[in-house]
Amino acid sequence: MLENHRPRGSLAENSVQPVAAFRPRLGPRLASAIRRRAAYAWRRLTWANQTSAAEAAFGLLTQHGDGVPAVGGDSAGCPGVTGGAIETAWPCGARDVVQRWTRWLASSQRPDGSWAESKAVAPSLVNTAWAARGLLAVEPHQPEVQPAVLAACRFLCLRLDELLAAASTGGLRAPPAIDHAQSAILYPVWQAARRFKHAQCRETVRRFADDCVRSASQAGPIRASHGLAALVEMLIELDRYEAAAGLMGRLEKQQRRNGALPVLNESRRTPVATLAHLAACWYRLGRRDPGDRIMRCLTRWHGRAKGPHGVFGPPGREDAWAAKHYLDAARLQVQTAFDVASSHLPERIDPADGRVQAVHRWFETLPRDARVADVGCGSGRFLRYLIDEFPRARLTGIDVSTTMLAGLPRGVTPLQGSLLHVDMADDACDGAFAVESLEHALLPRQAVGELCRIVRPGGRVLIIDKHRARQPLSQHDPWERWFTPAELSDWLGGYCNDVSVQAVSHSEGRPGSNLFLAATGTRHKAHVMDVRGKRLAADRLFG
Repeated sequence: MLENHRPRGSLAENSVQPVAAFRPRLGPRLASAIRRRAAYAWRRLTWANQTSAAEAAFGLLTQHGDGVPAVGGDSAGCPGVTGGAIETAWPCGARDVVQRWTRWLASSQRPDGSWAESKAVAPSLVNTAWAARGLLAVEPHQPEVQPAVLAACRFLCLRLDELLAAASTGGLRAPPAIDHAQSAILYPVWQAARRFKHAQCRETVRRFADDCVRSASQAGPIRASHGLAALVEMLIELDRYEAAAGLMGRLEKQQRRNGALPVLNESRRTPVATLAHLAACWYRLGRRDPGDRIMRCLTRWHGRAKGPHGVFGPPGREDAWAAKHYLDAARLQVQTAFDVASSHLPERIDPADGRVQAVHRWFETLPRDARVADVGCGSGRFLRYLIDEFPRARLTGIDVSTTMLAGLPRGVTPLQGSLLHVDMADDACDGAFAVESLEHALLPRQAVGELCRIVRPGGRVLIIDKHRARQPLSQHDPWERWFTPAELSDWLGGYCNDVSVQAVSHSEGRPGSNLFLAATGTRHKAHVMDVRGKRLAADRLFG
């Protein structure tokens, strides 16, 4: 974060003293600075060959045009993995590929409303549940999938009734790992029953969840499993936070310092997909520490792994479930961090700051009554300045945190969303800007495309973010990414003409320095980008 940035000179000034003279006072700080500098130097040497874990996961999922196979190299798509990929890729702004996946799911659904395993005939509970979850995620925006959702949930409700009948005779299974097939049914049935106002289904889900929790509480030690994660997700949806926290608290007591968790077979390492799924559950419960330990562990594994997709598997055998759950956990990690930090972020900014001046100059190029979106607005410190300087402008503040949106100044329209997924139509704005937002977007290239999507042809785009050359001695969040002028120019150039990148200073109570870059451009429609950032010629798309 900016407030933790330290000038380069502070370390150099102290380095001329004997080590013993400042070790009691600056020892840990100096050691931390040396570690950061060494790690950053190594990253700089290998930067061209590095892809973040989030970008690798997104690329792994979106490289498949139709169904997503569970394991790389499989020729057939898996309905359950495809549904999970839809649920994950939709908040990441992958609209086109999600639309293709939903069409594939609708065409592969069985007459009874279920889906089968890949290359299989018999219906699969897990695949049906996850396929229904994916369709439910996009149903408000794609109402044509509603018949497929209802058919799937009718099938799952019948299966729930059978399981409850078995429970009454002592036949409900809930081993320490907690059965995934049973737990996976709950979430889509509950979501569909609530959305389509089916009271009987809601009551059935509550009863089944109670039985699962009761059986789990009577069992032995809990082990890491997808079934446990699915049950905890369902309990959170039912607002039963105490029961969910109790299950995850029992698991947290067994977590090792490096983030690893015990599984049924102690002789092998916990799968990446299971770790990431459980990390997402901890973030949903507001327990950031155990989730952060897992994410640090997975980041280390990704840095050591070989192949284009790193921790998600060797080339040709990548695990799509691991990619899906990692992206979910990474997105929740960023969101919960900002929910915690919302009360500490400043609400105003010095008008003499270089970022404010850059936004002001950019705003003067827009019409007086322009529709402008601030994406990643926080509590609106830039919007407070703009609403006074440009009273006729129609301003919208977009942020992932509802707490921050509640603090926006009067006259600004609040809208929950992220730089990866803005709930606006194409060409909705005359201008859009993002200040210190791109650094927190897990998929920065995709985020630039989403920012440009909402700007009309001829409209203006502004991105202000930190310069990578200033990063070595700075403390920042592990997911935070700083940029080079070439990166910003290349990404913005896929959507805009007249792209320019300039250095921008900041002050905020300290001497100004060119910590930031300001990239601007004028939106065009001659070229567009597909979901993977590949440039496509307009004549190929529009004939």
